[in-house]
Amino acid sequence: VDEKDSKPPPTKFGHGLTEYIIRTGKPSIFKAEDISEMRNKGEIELIGTLPKQWLASPLRIGGYVIGVIAAQSYQASDLYADKDLDILTYVSEQIALAIAHKQSVTELEVEKTYLEELFQSSPEAVALMDDKGIILDINPEFMSLFGYKEDETIGKNIDVLLTNNEQRKNAEKLTYEVRAGRRIFAEDVRRTKDGTMLPVSILGSPIKYKGGVLAVYSSYRDITDRKEAEEQLRSSELEHRLLSEQLTQSNIMKETLLDVLSHDLMNPAGVINGFSD
Repeated sequence: VDEKDSKPPPTKFGHGLTEYIIRTGKPSIFKAEDISEMRNKGEIELIGTLPKQWLASPLRIGGYVIGVIAAQSYQASDLYADKDLDILTYVSEQIALAIAHKQSVTELEVEKTYLEELFQSSPEAVALMDDKGIILDINPEFMSLFGYKEDETIGKNIDVLLTNNEQRKNAEKLTYEVRAGRRIFAEDVRRTKDGTMLPVSILGSPIKYKGGVLAVYSSYRDITDRKEAEEQLRSSELEHRLLSEQLTQSNIMKETLLDVLSHDLMNPAGVINGFSD
């Protein structure tokens, strides 16, 4: 708000008094003659009407100046004193704190939105658990893979939900490893809602906070196709091994037969040769 000049349009960073405070980072009071001298030295450019007195304090967040709060007088060159600059500096600190808080809230909201979108749209089945293994949240792919609705999983123990008695001990061991702060990767079977035992790869990641584990992420991928392909490959290898063994036996029999034939053919030939002699 200014009694002589209208609000200036947004512009690039230049060499006005405001930019001078941003560059130096120091609260300052200038009289008209100070401003004129600074302009003559090329330190600043005068923008708008020359005031009789001008004072300003930087808005500082985390060691960086993000703006300026200023006041000026067109009537008197002694209207403001150092105590007024102290008041303005105090006000600027409070304004900077309010801006920093607002920015932090906004940044947290943005980060939360990013993480939520990543969680919900992940192609992997993902579950978020507390440090006791109790499910806090699941994504749509988890519901699709295991057949559970969200309200059927929240508050349940992940190992009890997805394993039977045979697999539970090993599952609890993996969960313990992650709760202890270690990242794990394993392959095992997990139970779907209809009781189907599904081969899955499991990635468990701890969420650490202030030296402890706050929560745990577990992601699951269906590896049924890969397991079937591996089984087919093993069957094929076994079949070829059997064929190879049969071929080896056949070659041995052939060599034996040739030896017998050779002996049986050579024996009468020797007799004939003897008679001929």
